[in-house]
Amino acid sequence: ASFVGRANLLEGKARTTNADGTIEVDTAMGTVIASWDGRVSVGVRVVCAVRAESLRLRRVSQPGEPNTFEVKVLRHTYQGETVLYELVGPGRTELVCVLMGDADPSLAPGDSAVVGFAPHQVSLMTN
Repeated sequence: ASFVGRANLLEGKARTTNADGTIEVDTAMGTVIASWDGRVSVGVRVVCAVRAESLRLRRVSQPGEPNTFEVKVLRHTYQGETVLYELVGPGRTELVCVLMGDADPSLAPGDSAVVGFAPHQVSLMTN
């Protein structure tokens, strides 16, 4: 896979496939659900790559959203039109999130939040 920009890389093990065309991956952060095309087998070590721009950052979670995890804001940096958030989640997993400046949820370092991403935004790579 080829990425331009920042990506979050979550190492894990493929646990199970689902009838809806997704696969569940056990990571240090918790279970990540990714779109599955049949190329990754259950039991295989994988890396889940999620672009920083694909993360949703909110103060509270939305009911029924897959791939949502509680995080703490470590720092944020204004970068012109965007804001870069550095976060830490379950299992001390470090994440980066890039939001458009007008989508800024006004979170400060030390604030608790929820980060999420859709299964189709996860690229699976084998270790």
